[in-house]
Amino acid sequence: MENGGRANGFLAFFVVFLIILSCSMGALIYFNKDVLLNNICKNYIPKTEDKCKKKCDVSYDINTEEFGLSATGAGLMVNVEKNRKDVTIGYDAYVLNSTFGFGWEGLDPAAGYKLLDTKTMKKRITQVMIDGSGQSAASLAILYLMEDGSVEYVPIKKDIEKNWNQTNPNNLFNSYGELDGVDDAISLISANADDYHTVLARNPDGTVNDLTYVFASTGDF
Repeated sequence: MENGGRANGFLAFFVVFLIILSCSMGALIYFNKDVLLNNICKNYIPKTEDKCKKKCDVSYDINTEEFGLSATGAGLMVNVEKNRKDVTIGYDAYVLNSTFGFGWEGLDPAAGYKLLDTKTMKKRITQVMIDGSGQSAASLAILYLMEDGSVEYVPIKKDIEKNWNQTNPNNLFNSYGELDGVDDAISLISANADDYHTVLARNPDGTVNDLTYVFASTGDF
């Protein structure tokens, strides 16, 4: 009887302990729910979670306080600094010439990239991409997805043909403004179908917009 009483007493104590522990955990989660939700949202694709879309102060899929962004292609190297506004641009003249057929002569294929300039954007950047639509290199652009969902662009071939002056880099690769009709994008995605290439703008509701006609409407490609 004495052993049975001790066992029952221990069992009762254990049940009470579990109840107290559960209540404590529940209170901890309740009073810190905003912190926990924000941590979840930082790594969450916001198209599928209404709470994340409402509560998070980010609309992209990476921790922007820890990582910069970069894109390399067509002889350009674009790096967005951690403040999300300063952009460093480097170029490889040999690769640029090979990609776009400018006819430049005397280029060293082993020279590699060198710094061109640093630009400062008016709004914070959430993604940078070097891409375009169609099969021609002339369609390639530097694309900046901004935190408000707009996309600013720089048509690479047109800009070089119009502004190339290595003694005045401030004239090179400035933004040509925002793409019309793109104002709620949360990411840019390269896409291929058969022999067709384009860039898609993904919206918060999960839909995507093909930017082919948007690029064409600028008259810059």
